[in-house]
Amino acid sequence: MPYDMLYLNQGIHPYLDKVRTQGKNVPMNKRAFVLYHMAKQNVFDPEIVQQMEANLVVDKSELKGTQSTGILLEESHITARYAFGAVISYWKMNWGTAFGLKYWEDFMVS
Repeated sequence: MPYDMLYLNQGIHPYLDKVRTQGKNVPMNKRAFVLYHMAKQNVFDPEIVQQMEANLVVDKSELKGTQSTGILLEESHITARYAFGAVISYWKMNWGTAFGLKYWEDFMVS
């Protein structure tokens, strides 16, 4: 994202509008992308962060044999780079929950 041309492309704001309309159906790697760029551009919106933390599962053993295991399919696209960006956003903006931070930290070390 070219930060020197934010006046042309509006930065992260078009992505935030898309996140607001999609609700909980945002892929996990895109959630990390949006969180990182929100922190980079100093866009503070706690409602978006709460929406991003929906459906996070830290203990995967709880989901075995349940119907909600479908949310784990999109987690295969998370790399350490995305997870680190999300952790940086939690640190820089001091937002989110400890549960959400632990979720992203688990992807960084695995």
